[in-house]
Amino acid sequence: MLKDRVLARKSGWISKLELRQSESITSRSSPSQGNPTSMLVLSRTGVNEFVSSFNSLITTIRHKGPKPGRACVHRARFLEGLVELIPPGIAEFGKSLVSISEVTSTKELSLAFADGTTALAGAVIACDGIKSVVRQDYVLSGLSEPGEDISRPVPTGDVAYRGMFPRAQFLEIVGDAINAGKGTLFCGPESYVVMYPVEKGSMMNMVAIKNIPEAAAQAHEKTWIQDVNTKTMISDFAGWGAPIRALLAHFKSSQRWALHDHLPAPTYIKEKVALMGDAAHATTPHQGQGAGMAFEDSLILSNILGQVLSKVPGSTGIQLLRFDQEIEACFKAYDEIRRVRTQRVTSTSREMGEIVGFQRVGIGRDLAKMRINFETRMDWIWDVDLPGEIARGVDIARHSINRSSL
Repeated sequence: MLKDRVLARKSGWISKLELRQSESITSRSSPSQGNPTSMLVLSRTGVNEFVSSFNSLITTIRHKGPKPGRACVHRARFLEGLVELIPPGIAEFGKSLVSISEVTSTKELSLAFADGTTALAGAVIACDGIKSVVRQDYVLSGLSEPGEDISRPVPTGDVAYRGMFPRAQFLEIVGDAINAGKGTLFCGPESYVVMYPVEKGSMMNMVAIKNIPEAAAQAHEKTWIQDVNTKTMISDFAGWGAPIRALLAHFKSSQRWALHDHLPAPTYIKEKVALMGDAAHATTPHQGQGAGMAFEDSLILSNILGQVLSKVPGSTGIQLLRFDQEIEACFKAYDEIRRVRTQRVTSTSREMGEIVGFQRVGIGRDLAKMRINFETRMDWIWDVDLPGEIARGVDIARHSINRSSL
């Protein structure tokens, strides 16, 4: 029965889509940053009540230019706002995917979860994160070259310490040495520190990144999050100014997080399965583009599906076959539109980490060269023509469908 294959419903059309691994929204408390492009993505969703409520959550940092400014929002509050928009019965949270396989007789996809439950789907959009089971065991299975596993995340050699301060405590520690009303980036040898206001300026988020020796990086291979003592954390930033070291000394946790990203994949899709967000193109945080790229993924794919899929797929064998062809065509178009851009974001994010850590060949510690680079390096990310990308994706999908019908 068709009803057994339907997993999501949107804008009048029915899709055999979207059964994905989800995490508790309270499990991640770090803030997210919205760049001008991702802010425009949110404004194009057509959900006016969310846009207005989102504006009550953000702290916008002023800048010059025609697009909305960079915005900082507490991740948990942001996710809570998104969840409130989902109609009851559409999504089920708290699921952790452990396997995916195709049912040969029906061509459906069988999904098994850690809690012992299972599900069948006609198609899957996998948003199961940087350690994606769908990426490793299905979409990219067997595609890696010897010695280079493109299906799994790779360590970058960087670690991150994270801390959050109430504004009053932050000012008590640093006095007037650091402006609590601005986002600030501090650069240092093989390290950098970034901080910015969230929760309407009532809190200050701080992230300290350190490139560590290879031996120490290898210790993070099995355990991405390490408990180290405060002395080790501060020693990672020996030689830094007193305000930075004082803030580190007041971190509630001295855990350090090993940073990973993905090597370029030859595809984000396999027939009726598509990877999205970190599952497709996990990146380092050095350019602040991880969440923004996931917003773009969602905008592009949802619009391609919404404009290309048959409004009423029907339940006969021929109708289902047609619907499956449409799904595959939409996924292929999504892959063509998104893969090059998102993989470039991942590679340039690594470059950014080298620049702010004084490690980039040709720039080093030359602040004038750094400034020139910073003034233009984000233009290609922020100035993308998203409506044009949607139109191009729709054309690609429709052309593919028409060609397969000949």
